[in-house]
Amino acid sequence: MADRWHLWNNLGQAVERVVARHRAAFTRPDPQHPTTCTAPVLEEEVREAVPARQGRIAERTRARHARVHALLQEGAMVLEVVRRTDLSGNTVRRFARAASSEELLGRDGTGKRPKATDPFEGYLRQRFTQGCRNAAQLWEEVRQRGYRGS
Repeated sequence: MADRWHLWNNLGQAVERVVARHRAAFTRPDPQHPTTCTAPVLEEEVREAVPARQGRIAERTRARHARVHALLQEGAMVLEVVRRTDLSGNTVRRFARAASSEELLGRDGTGKRPKATDPFEGYLRQRFTQGCRNAAQLWEEVRQRGYRGS
């Protein structure tokens, strides 16, 4: 059973995820012609428009990220950081890999981190529309372009 609030809340979250996923397709309206859109929105502008995550979990994540990086800069090894912070080894390694705490919180405001293939999505779509359906060949092409996944 679901009440109205939960239905609206779930719908709002779903819409937010879809809009964030397709933000590259949105364009900024032309001030001269309010009904037409010509200039594409730059990803940096979108990131600035998305408010920083708030709340108890976001604050805790920022504090833990800062603590892990402070200990690592002091020269502590991962196992020492695990002991001193009482976090799991995988968590410490994930925090150490992240350049900022916002990476851990998700860049698009939905709490989801971007996929490793996101930078190559446009290229893969282009190759797919050109008729290339060979996954091994596409993987080799994106690997040459910098993809580090398997």
